[in-house]
Amino acid sequence: MRMFGLSKLTFSDISDDDLDRVVNNICHDFPQCGENMLKQILSGKGIKVQRVRLRDSLHRVDSDEVERRKCGRLHRRVYNVKCPNVLWHVDTNHKLVRWNFVIFGCVDGFSRLYVALKCLNNNKANTLLQCFVNGVQAYGLPSRVRSDNGLENVHIAQFMIEKQGQERGSIITGKSTHSQSEN
Repeated sequence: MRMFGLSKLTFSDISDDDLDRVVNNICHDFPQCGENMLKQILSGKGIKVQRVRLRDSLHRVDSDEVERRKCGRLHRRVYNVKCPNVLWHVDTNHKLVRWNFVIFGCVDGFSRLYVALKCLNNNKANTLLQCFVNGVQAYGLPSRVRSDNGLENVHIAQFMIEKQGQERGSIITGKSTHSQSEN
């Protein structure tokens, strides 16, 4: 491993009791502290432990708060789509836009198949339409498309209305958080 510049992972030699004491102190100072934040704080103190040990300690020390955080999870709405190509979801992710990366995705609501997934260097309506059209050419025209209200989806909306008609709900817009679903 040394030949390739790799080193063996080393973890701190700390007993469960000592780890529990440190975790308890951190949870006292940061009551909303979850597993990831706890890992970072411990790392700042020079303590590196396996994820399973950290999780077990957190459950021993602060089980009530762990359960409370579980209850606060986001639950997506459950819905049914009759068959493929009835409803597609389109959305873009801009978390990497400062590095000129925009992720465009289009998912079939029935099968959860990625109809289009592309990393782009812009968020222009024409570019997104081209990705969408590539998906249509590969998998067929959907009956309806759900998207957010962003201006980047205008050409996709125009395309759907042109191909499927205006008065039939060919394009459904709403909040971005409703553009995707999990069953």
